[in-house]
Amino acid sequence: MCDIPDPPPPANFENHRRQDYQSLLMHVEAVRLLHRDPNLIDRLRASLERWRETADPRTLRLFDQWQQIIELRDWPSALSPSERGAQLRQASPMATLLDQQTRMQESRPTSNRTVKVFDDVNARDSASRKKSSCSVI
Repeated sequence: MCDIPDPPPPANFENHRRQDYQSLLMHVEAVRLLHRDPNLIDRLRASLERWRETADPRTLRLFDQWQQIIELRDWPSALSPSERGAQLRQASPMATLLDQQTRMQESRPTSNRTVKVFDDVNARDSASRKKSSCSVI
């Protein structure tokens, strides 16, 4: 089993950053689900295929990146706290794995949420890219 800790909230917690953080929390939950049930990857693939039919060209590039993340099980990219990670999550099929109750729970005000705080988020992200016990299902 893979223990994926919750990421710490951003230092500057304005509305847009709060939404990015809530999206990140939802993606953490989705990756946890994928570790419990690897067959859910088929749902991600199906969502991407369906979305491609009506997507504009700019979004197609993001879908291509998601396809690669899914095929390589590159979950650290999906969970990256970087600006690029936030951009990817805006066009992500991962939330389709979550039920409505989980989505509502993850989107509640983050001040009510208990999170584990890391000493250095960037070091953790960098280290997880090099070797993650959760990177392969």
